[in-house]
Amino acid sequence: MSTCLLRTALPALLALACGLPVAHADIYTWTDASGRVNVSNLKPPDGVKVTRVVHESAPKAAPVTPRQEVARDTLRDAEVQVLAERVRQLQYEVELAKRPAPQPVEYRGPPAPPIIQYFAQPEVQYVAASLRGGTQIVYAESNWSTQWQGVQPDWFDINEWKIASGQSFDARDYSGASKSVILGDTVRQQLFGDQDAVGQTVRLGRVPFTVVATLKPKGQGGFGQDQDDVVAVPLETARRRLSGATALPPGAVQQISLGVGRAGDLSYAQDEVEALLRQRHRIQPGDDDDFSVRNIAEVVATRTQTTRLMSLLLGAVAGISLIVGGIGIMNIMLVSVTERIREIGLRMAVGAGPGDIRKQFLAEAMLISMIGGVIGILLGVVGALLVSRFGSLPVALDGKVVGLAAGFSIATGLFFGYYPARKASLLDPIEALRQQ
Repeated sequence: MSTCLLRTALPALLALACGLPVAHADIYTWTDASGRVNVSNLKPPDGVKVTRVVHESAPKAAPVTPRQEVARDTLRDAEVQVLAERVRQLQYEVELAKRPAPQPVEYRGPPAPPIIQYFAQPEVQYVAASLRGGTQIVYAESNWSTQWQGVQPDWFDINEWKIASGQSFDARDYSGASKSVILGDTVRQQLFGDQDAVGQTVRLGRVPFTVVATLKPKGQGGFGQDQDDVVAVPLETARRRLSGATALPPGAVQQISLGVGRAGDLSYAQDEVEALLRQRHRIQPGDDDDFSVRNIAEVVATRTQTTRLMSLLLGAVAGISLIVGGIGIMNIMLVSVTERIREIGLRMAVGAGPGDIRKQFLAEAMLISMIGGVIGILLGVVGALLVSRFGSLPVALDGKVVGLAAGFSIATGLFFGYYPARKASLLDPIEALRQQ
């Protein structure tokens, strides 16, 4: 009520302070049914007998002085500034309302360890710390050298691993350091072949583990490594039972993987993570980082640049090979023209024109280059099939690429065979027949 009275009285007080006239109103006095006397500037309800009405009309407006004019303009400017500030505030609130709400970190394991709490940024959707190392895994008479990964729940989502059979680790496995293991497809094939591996017991080094699940195959990675040659165990299990040779301090990890909900947040999340790590590691401004942060977008850009560079180098090698081969074809055809001058003169003497001679030698040049191209294509296909059969690198044969290679070989013969063909077509028949 005090706020309403203040808002009602404020214009009058400001007007009085500035010397502006204030309008008066009628004042009514009446007695209600309970006998209470009421005095108000509001007109009473119909049917109520008014005992007294005091009418005070507004005095005539006095001339406005320059001082009052300035005061009135000042009040108006103040109101405009207040309204403008309110409009800006409303625009900011509308802009905030349009932004999507940040997704909190979803951690589905045991109570979050400090490393998870450190990286609980709004843009981060997945966080997983991990350890890794090499070991010998043994089942019955079979054994295989592989890599183990000590992981947290989000590790599977970040690396897009899918369960092929069995069940993934639960909260008790992560918190209790259980001796459970999940096998990659390569390890499963080497140890069990076509048998079901879930529920079997294997040894990682000297420690027995129970296979709770197997992973779906992912094939080779971007650098040719076998991604399926891996086994996963809970992070706490790896710390207690497998990381003895790593000489890491208690609670340490080798890698922290983060995933964001939107690709546009990668750079921002990377900056925040770097700032947080520098703060946690107490690195002073200007000092070098004792850690490294890799952005998947930067890795993809680097690989794309490397692939483009390799493509340019291979294209340059292929171009040089075509030039060398074309020069060889041209030399062969020039020698052929020199040795067949009499034949050329004889053909011209019996009615062959320069165009016929030119077409003959161009056809011979293209035939030579096409034969070389076919031999090269056959060697390439056989080599690719051998690599695919006995090697670990996948090979894909494309008919369009084969056709393009054949076309380039024919075009090379046509280009480099034109000069010898033109030289043959310009010979004088009489002079050519005199050649021995």
